[in-house]
Amino acid sequence: MPERRSAPRAPSAARAASLLVALALAPAAGAAPPAEALPIARAFPSFARAPRVDLVAKPSPLESLDALESRLRAATGSPAGRGWLLIKHDDVADGLVGGNKARKLEFLLGEASARHARAVVTSGRYGTNHGLATAAAARRLGMAATVVLGPQPVTGAVRQKLLALHAAGAEMRFHSSVIGWALDVAWMKIRSLLDPADLYYIPASGTSDTGSVGYANAFFELLDQTGDEGLPDEIVVAASTGGTAAGLLAGICLSGRWGRVQVRAVGVTEEWLQSEWLLRSEARDAFRAIRDSLDPADRARVEECDFMESRSALVYEHGYLAPGYGKTDAATDSVVRLLRESQGVELDPTFTAKAMRHFVDRARDRLLAGETHRPLLFWNTYAPVDVETAIRDHRWRDPSAPWRDLPAGFHALFARPDGDKPGRDASPAVTRR
Repeated sequence: MPERRSAPRAPSAARAASLLVALALAPAAGAAPPAEALPIARAFPSFARAPRVDLVAKPSPLESLDALESRLRAATGSPAGRGWLLIKHDDVADGLVGGNKARKLEFLLGEASARHARAVVTSGRYGTNHGLATAAAARRLGMAATVVLGPQPVTGAVRQKLLALHAAGAEMRFHSSVIGWALDVAWMKIRSLLDPADLYYIPASGTSDTGSVGYANAFFELLDQTGDEGLPDEIVVAASTGGTAAGLLAGICLSGRWGRVQVRAVGVTEEWLQSEWLLRSEARDAFRAIRDSLDPADRARVEECDFMESRSALVYEHGYLAPGYGKTDAATDSVVRLLRESQGVELDPTFTAKAMRHFVDRARDRLLAGETHRPLLFWNTYAPVDVETAIRDHRWRDPSAPWRDLPAGFHALFARPDGDKPGRDASPAVTRR
C-alpha cells in the first residue's frame, strides 16, 4: 500500500500533459468500449485508450466482516446483525506484485511502455513494497529498474525485502540519511526529464496523476460490485503518500457520487511528509488530469467537485501514527491479532494495521450512535508478497550469507542490526528445496 515522498512533485499542468501524451501514444478507442473494458472506461468510453498493463486479477473480492462485526456489536451492546462491515480485498498478489501498488503500476508501467522507456526509477524506504513490486513488474515487461532507498527501522521483514529486491533484478542505491536520499531521488528525476526515452520516473508509492488513475478506476469497480443501494457511506484506507485515497476521491467525483461517500484517510507517515492539504491537492490534480484526457463528449458529463474544502468527502485522521513510521505498539499488535483470529485477514503494522485501528474505533462509535443504515468499508491495500520464494530461487554467490551480494552500503543492516552483537550475521542462510 506506501513510502514517504522523497522529492518535489512536478507542476499539475506538467502531470496532466504527461497523461495526455500517454493517451495520444496509445491505440485509439472505438465508439464504445467492450464489455470487458475497465469500469471507468465503461463510464467514459474515450478513456479506453489509456495505456495500461495487466498485473493482477480484477475485480478484487468484496466481502463482509461478519465475525468482526459480531464481536463489535456484542462489545457495544448493539442488536445482532451482519453485512454492515465490508472489506475490499486488494490484498491479492502475483509473485512480488500485489496490493495497492499493482493498481497504480498498471497505469504507470503502461505509460512507460507506451513511451518505449528502457528503464524505470523509483524510491522508497529500505523495506519498500512499492519498490519491490516496481522491480518485479518492470522485469516482466523487459525494463530495468532502479530503486533509491532511504532509512527506516530495520527488522527481519525489511532485510527479507532487501534480499528480494536484489533477486528481482533491481539496481539498489543506498542512503543512510533522508537528505542524501532526497537529493539522489531529485537527481534521478532530472535524469528522466533529460532523457525520457531512456528512463521513466515513478514517484514514491506510485503517487502521481497517472498512478492515481488505478484507484479512480477502483472506485468504479466497487460501484459495479455494490450498486448505488449497497454503496458504503465511508471508506477507511491507509494514507502514506496519499495516492490511493486521492484516486478514490477522484473516482467518487467522476462517478457523480460526491458527498455520498466519504474517504477516511488514516495518515501513517509524518505530517511534514504528508498532510490533508497535500492529499486534497493530489486528488484535485488527479481528477483534472483524467477529466482533461477525455474527449469533449465525455468531458461534458463531468462535474467539478470541491476537493480543497469539502468535509463530506474527506476526513484525514492522523492520530494513529504513534510510535512512528515503521514502528508498532500494543494497540497495533492487538488489532493485527483481532483480524487474523476473527477473519483470517493479514495486516501489516506499518500501514493497514494502523488504518484498521481507526476502522474499529469508527465502527464502535457508529454502533453506539445507531448509524448503521449504510455500510462501512475497509480497503485493505496490503498484499503479503512471496519474498521467500524469490530469495530461495535466486542464485546467490554464497547462500549462507546472501546479503553479501547487495551493494556494500546495505551490509551493515544485516551484520550489525540493533540488539545483536557487532559482526553477528542477522540474515538467515538460504535453504534450497
